[in-house]
Amino acid sequence: MRSMVMSVILCSSFIIFGCEYRYCGVEMNRKGVLKIEVEDFVGAIKDFDTALQCMPHYALVYYNRGFSKLKLGDNPGAVEDFTNAIKYDQTLYEFYHLRGKAKTNLGDFTGAIIDYKNALNCKNALSSVVFQSLGYAKSAVNDHIGAIKDFDEALKFDPSLAESFNGRGISKSALGDNKTAIEDFTKAIYYYEDYASAYYYRSLSRETIGDIAGANLDYSTAKK
Repeated sequence: MRSMVMSVILCSSFIIFGCEYRYCGVEMNRKGVLKIEVEDFVGAIKDFDTALQCMPHYALVYYNRGFSKLKLGDNPGAVEDFTNAIKYDQTLYEFYHLRGKAKTNLGDFTGAIIDYKNALNCKNALSSVVFQSLGYAKSAVNDHIGAIKDFDEALKFDPSLAESFNGRGISKSALGDNKTAIEDFTKAIYYYEDYASAYYYRSLSRETIGDIAGANLDYSTAKK
């Protein structure tokens, strides 16, 4: 009887101890998210560090810490955290998408393309954004035909994506199709009138087709 009572007490103590640690993890994650909202990414990382000490298998905290590191330019640290998030939860597209972003920043476009494709396989994927990221990654490795297809897909989901029009225009220009590239840059500017990149690339396409006056005007606007 005595040993049974001790066993129950130990079990109860373990449950309470576990709940305390879980509460600690959830609460520190909440505090970290609040710091993200005010762009205190350094402070947020400290809170997420504490949360992970309490709950070392908490995928969402790894993601949040990775997001904060990405914002601070710590791309290797972000990749590591997103990888841990994926280790514990493979269902959320954001984990793959942002790891792809960090890999893109590191110049690992092949790895980024794999991550973006995995993101698209998740049920909750925001397809317009992921296809857009995939398009830019393919453009970076000179797969401009593939990039154009991805930008097309992104624009099917959201026809007002200025970045997708700009990216598609860049790939069309690279393939020598400057006339329709100019149309895409113009649409990008329509949806985002201060889009310096679109003005710059439109100036290059206009120069290529001999519209020097238009090219100079766009180049001047891009520099403002």
